[in-house]
Amino acid sequence: MSDQNSSQTSYVPDVKRSKGISPLWLLPILTMVLAGWLVVKSIHDAGQRVQIYFSDAAGLVAGRTTIRYQGLEVGMVRDINLSEDLGSIYVDADIYPEATKLLNDKTRFWLVKPTASLTGVSGLDALVSGNYISIQPGDGEQFETTFHALESAPTDLRVTQGLNIKLKSRDLGGVSIGSQIVYKKIPIGEVFSYQLNDDAKSITIQANIQEQYQHLINSRSRFWNVSGIGASIGFEGVDVRLESMSALLGGAIAVDSPDDGEPVEENTEFRLYKDLKTAGRGIPIKIALPDDNKISGEGAPIMYRGIEVGQITDLSLSEGREVILASAAIQPAFSDMLTSGTRFVLEEAKVSLSGVENIAN
Repeated sequence: MSDQNSSQTSYVPDVKRSKGISPLWLLPILTMVLAGWLVVKSIHDAGQRVQIYFSDAAGLVAGRTTIRYQGLEVGMVRDINLSEDLGSIYVDADIYPEATKLLNDKTRFWLVKPTASLTGVSGLDALVSGNYISIQPGDGEQFETTFHALESAPTDLRVTQGLNIKLKSRDLGGVSIGSQIVYKKIPIGEVFSYQLNDDAKSITIQANIQEQYQHLINSRSRFWNVSGIGASIGFEGVDVRLESMSALLGGAIAVDSPDDGEPVEENTEFRLYKDLKTAGRGIPIKIALPDDNKISGEGAPIMYRGIEVGQITDLSLSEGREVILASAAIQPAFSDMLTSGTRFVLEEAKVSLSGVENIAN
């Protein structure tokens, strides 16, 4: 009987709990860790989100327009939105982590795109790679994430070297940003800005003289406008004055500097005269004219190979009233042309069905 009971006794297994993690849980855990790392990395790689306001969205493309500092990509436009007042647009852009130190309350942004004008072509790099936003850090101390873009590149970036001067004039007279400053027909500087003065009666033109030529500018320097083409109409006809093709297209300012002047400081202001005569720097000469000349008088140009080298300042008779004398002023840059063998030839503009001849000879 006892043998039967013992044979019917059930076997109880010995169950032990595992002290480790089941291999089945390793994959989900690794997946969660990887996902978390990707989230952290994406946030880190995104850098700093900023808002940049523009007047319009022309040339901006979300996901394609980059932000560059000295040619290096430091950010990307992520989204373009309309402002609440509907007066402008703003872009949401990410500045990469390594470039967030560029952001402060003096940082400037502007859109770079290819631009062609009479003075040249700018933004050629944007022509190849597409429009981009340029960033220029300032000396601000406060961190900032909201900015208003400039309409164009700041003018002070063009004048990091050389001598900056100011020219005061009644009007622009054909001068524009990019117009050359010429000395003896050699470009030595460039106009980079102009503004209407507070009295609304004059204009201040800012120009930069290249470093290698800044010693030419002194306290006795005089500047005059040689931009474009001038003409005067009289009873004897039309006198046309053309300085040069570059001056016609982009404007130019000539300068003469005697050797006895004193060095000038940064941002010294000079007067910009309207022409060589009013500048008072022409070399005075007298020219005897034939009786049948068609010179109309003051302002008639004296040309050499298509370039105006002087002007007629007055017409008068000789003491015996036998010869017509033309008083003229020759630009100092061409003083070496005034020799005993120099000859002057009268040429008149001729208009016909085939065209115009001698318009600027």
